[in-house]
Amino acid sequence: MLAKAVLIMPAASMHISTFQIACQLPNRNITRELILFLKAHRIGHYSNNFISFSTKDKALSLQLLINFGYDLKLLAGKLHWEDFESLTSLIINSLGFKSLTNVYICKPRIQIDVIGIDNKVALVIDCKHWKSMSKISIERAGLKQLIRSKIFLERNKTIDKVLPIIVTLHNHEHKYVRGHSIIVPINKLKSFMLSYDLNVDEEDFIYRDELS
Repeated sequence: MLAKAVLIMPAASMHISTFQIACQLPNRNITRELILFLKAHRIGHYSNNFISFSTKDKALSLQLLINFGYDLKLLAGKLHWEDFESLTSLIINSLGFKSLTNVYICKPRIQIDVIGIDNKVALVIDCKHWKSMSKISIERAGLKQLIRSKIFLERNKTIDKVLPIIVTLHNHEHKYVRGHSIIVPINKLKSFMLSYDLNVDEEDFIYRDELS
C-alpha cells in the first residue's frame, strides 16, 4: 500500500476518496489503515477529509520501503528518473555515506547524479533509469562516467580516491566498462556496497596519483 502511495507523491490537497482511487485501494477500510500508518510516521498533511504530500514526504516513504526490504527493482521501475536518483541517494545514505545529488562542475561543465562520500573516498554515481541498455550504450555511459570521476577527483583535494559506478534499472551482462565504471542494478546496490571494502586498494578505484 505504501508503494502505491509513493507513486502519487508529491501531490496537492486531495479528498480521501480521490486518494483511495489514485492509490488503487479496494475499499475505505484499507485506505484508513494506510492513512493511519502514514500519520504514525509523520508523512502527509491532513485537514478534515483532505490529504496532501510534499517532496519530503516522498523521501521519507522511500526510506521506509528501503527499511522494510521492499523489492527495489519493482519500485524503481515505476518511479520517474528523478526519483530513481533520489532512491539511489537514500540507499547510499543508509550505508553511512554522506550523499549529494545533481552536482555540477564548471570548466568543463559536467553533472554527477549522486556522490557518496565516506572520509576520503567518494562514490561517483551515474543513474540510468533506462528500460534497456545495449552494449554500446553502456560502454559510452561508462567511459563518460570515468571522465566525470576524474574531473571530480581533480577538483576535490580532500578526496584520495573515487569509485565510478553506474546504477541501472535492470541487470546487465557486463559488470565493468573497460576495467572501470562498475555496473550495479539498483536492487543489488546495497548488497554490493556492503561486500565492498573501501579501505582496500582495488583496481576499480581511480587514485589521485594516477591523475598526474
